[in-house]
Amino acid sequence: MDILSFNEHVGVWDGSLTVLDLSLRHVMELHEKDPKSDGYSNVDGWQKTGLDKMSQFNPLKEMIVNNCYEYLQSYDIVRPRGLECVHLFANINGKGASNMMHHHTYGQISGAYWLKAPPRCGDLIIMSPFTNRYLNTAVVPKSDHNACVIKPKANKGVYFNSNLIHYVDVNRSEKSRVSIAFHILIHA
Repeated sequence: MDILSFNEHVGVWDGSLTVLDLSLRHVMELHEKDPKSDGYSNVDGWQKTGLDKMSQFNPLKEMIVNNCYEYLQSYDIVRPRGLECVHLFANINGKGASNMMHHHTYGQISGAYWLKAPPRCGDLIIMSPFTNRYLNTAVVPKSDHNACVIKPKANKGVYFNSNLIHYVDVNRSEKSRVSIAFHILIHA
């Protein structure tokens, strides 16, 4: 029997400690200068958009784009003409803060890069695009096919299809989670 399947890939990658330190410093400076949140998907935390237009975040954008080429290989995609980080924004989520369920409509790839991630600071949950995975109710699978749960860790990043619905669980730690979210546009 031939088995055909659809799948989506979630790529988890390591960043650069130099880029992490530099980016964390710049995010904290932005927060200090402008403590009012743009607040698109962020609930009870701080979110600031437009970082992609700020030159101090160029090393971060370069790292995100360069790592993304490896992620695209998981789809057997021939190296595209180019990748562009078209949206870059920061999140600072203190105790009780989260990011509501949403998806993105700009760019083909979205993701996050954690700058600070204490234990219990809120997992990233990426929902399966395939509805009603009924096998989960009839059998006990080795893994949950309804969602990917990514535990944040400083200097780790994640890539996923921008259309996938996702959210960040409530921060249950006493310390803030600091992350950068992004969207990448593929130029064929």
